[in-house]
Amino acid sequence: MNAIKCFLCGLVLCAPLWALEPTLPPGRIQFKLDFSLFDADEYLDRRKIKTPISTLSPYDEFEAREGKFTVNYGWGEGITLVSETTWRDQELSGAADSPTASGVTGVYLAMRQTLSGTRDGTRFMAETGVWYPVEADQDEAFAFEYEALNWVFVASYNQDFFPTSGGFEMDLGYRFRNEAPDDEYFFDTALRLNVPLIGSLRVHYHVVESKDRTTTDYPVTAYPLDRGSQILGLSLERKIGRLDVRVGYETTVAGRNQFDHSGLKFGLSWMR
Repeated sequence: MNAIKCFLCGLVLCAPLWALEPTLPPGRIQFKLDFSLFDADEYLDRRKIKTPISTLSPYDEFEAREGKFTVNYGWGEGITLVSETTWRDQELSGAADSPTASGVTGVYLAMRQTLSGTRDGTRFMAETGVWYPVEADQDEAFAFEYEALNWVFVASYNQDFFPTSGGFEMDLGYRFRNEAPDDEYFFDTALRLNVPLIGSLRVHYHVVESKDRTTTDYPVTAYPLDRGSQILGLSLERKIGRLDVRVGYETTVAGRNQFDHSGLKFGLSWMR
């Protein structure tokens, strides 16, 4: 039986998406809460062919709910310390023995630095971090993560449109895994437009690929050793009092060894 790579939805749901935000002023603290709801009834196999889940297994649908709490601290001029803790609940439905999993998926700690900036709104940044999968055991029936530290390196280019009309972002990164599965490289780009009386509209595109590719078909609940994904999203952010409120939608454009998922995202952030 061809495999459904159950964990692959974690490309978006489990590990952080490294789209870098500007560094904070020294001494400032930012708190962020994010919640996501995703589902899928089809998947893209290693040949990028889309097939209903029910055709390939006893299950009908994949569902996942995730929460993330982030604390950013301005440690010095142009330097921000980042801490992210992620929780997730996931399940495959449609059979009496449908697998489920719930718990803290991981903790991400990083240092973000502004390398240079100019008066015309150009900004270059870099981030180095480590991702620790807290509740990870690749041998479990419905694994969250592979139990090994991941090192993350990101380079970012930002261009603001003056005076306050929006901006453009582009990130390139590499995720080094101390053990299997394979290392990954990723690319993020986004266009941000500030619309009067509405808020900030953001269109983003996320690509992630394993360094190598295999021709292996995995069991339905196995953690895949290689994967790929292309995600397109649209979000709206609006300031309400001291809060920044976000709502968005994401969908899979293409990929391999992953669910053809889509879903809603909600977020709040505030600073002191």
